[in-house]
Amino acid sequence: MNKLKSVFKKKREQEVLFVSKDFYDPSSKATSSSNSPPVVPRESKVFNHSTWFENPQSIGMQGWPSRAPPDPPAQATQASGEAGMFGYYAPLASTNTEPRMTAQRPPAELGPERQTVTGHIINMPEYIPYQPAADDRVRAEENARQERAAAQENIRRDRLADEQAQARRERAAEEERAQQQDRLAAQRRAKQRNLEAAEEKEKQERLAAEEVLIFRKQNASVKNVRHVRDLIREKYRLDIEVWRRKRVQVDARFKIEEDARKADAILEEIVSIVSDWDNDVFDTPEEWEMAEEIKNGIPKLDEPYVLWRTSPPWDPSRLERSSQIAHADGQYNSVN
Repeated sequence: MNKLKSVFKKKREQEVLFVSKDFYDPSSKATSSSNSPPVVPRESKVFNHSTWFENPQSIGMQGWPSRAPPDPPAQATQASGEAGMFGYYAPLASTNTEPRMTAQRPPAELGPERQTVTGHIINMPEYIPYQPAADDRVRAEENARQERAAAQENIRRDRLADEQAQARRERAAEEERAQQQDRLAAQRRAKQRNLEAAEEKEKQERLAAEEVLIFRKQNASVKNVRHVRDLIREKYRLDIEVWRRKRVQVDARFKIEEDARKADAILEEIVSIVSDWDNDVFDTPEEWEMAEEIKNGIPKLDEPYVLWRTSPPWDPSRLERSSQIAHADGQYNSVN
């Protein structure tokens, strides 16, 4: 009986040694199939080869189990190594049909190490339970972030629109100011032109008045008064000649018409000269008295006066009037 126990204990020690050396000893000479993945050596913070058998409690075990490790699941008994519930399993050896757990590390991290009650060190994915409150919080934070980003984008767009509107208003105001300045400048130029035109007109009127005054002074001289007297005498002579020959034949009237035209021209010249005579254009009062006597006997420009061209001497109305005047003169002479 004791011999059987020692055999079983030795077999169990061989099994544990096989697993531990493959898992932790890079220089292990354990044989495996050519299809098995390479062993990834690593140091453990749990196992210590020097104290493995002396201090089993160093790996957190309260004692060795009283029986052999359980068999692995059926899917781990394939010819090639695959990942099972408890980690990667080695392929079946030709001399042993029982599956053996090896210390092969998977290509990707499967999570922190887990130690079973049988002493096996396995890697299992860390279980993260579903947390609806955390997911809702993350979703709410993402929605809030998107809302903040959208609000910031709206604020940016509104600010850009306000800046563009402000720029348009400023441009419109600047154009309005420029147009107002142009209108004011045009008004100033027009006012300046009107002022210059008024000054030029006043200057011309002043020059014309001065010329008229000079002309009047020239006509108001004593020499000009004598000239007017000579003109009056010539006019009187022509009038007598025309009136005397008023009853001539029609074919002889050309000489009378010529004298009548001369008489009319002399009368118009006398009227134009005398109309400019005034007290302020004569140098002395004596000259003005002599000119005033002549001016009173001459019709004014605004008064109608008779001309030979409008009332020829052979006009019937004028003949009748002249006969009446002659009859009255004859009666006056007979009485006296």
